[in-house]
Amino acid sequence: MINRASEILDVKLDEFQEFTERDSFSNNILCGVICKRSDYRYGSMVIFEINEEPTEQVIYGTPKLNYPFDRGGHFHWPKIVQLEA
Repeated sequence: MINRASEILDVKLDEFQEFTERDSFSNNILCGVICKRSDYRYGSMVIFEINEEPTEQVIYGTPKLNYPFDRGGHFHWPKIVQLEA
């Protein structure tokens, strides 16, 4: 699985984590890998089995947003131009 995921997402083998989880919404059992690379692919998954049926589905994670603070915990808020309630 990891070798194929590496080809699909163009990420090194050691940047994946295999998983087998039950989807709490559909009750399906999903088997695949999740990408741990800290770029736009972070959190992307390649699902290889659903209920033991072969599949190959790529699910890209939500784009990573910049945090309003640095590694030291100091906040750097952008200038607010307009605020809507």
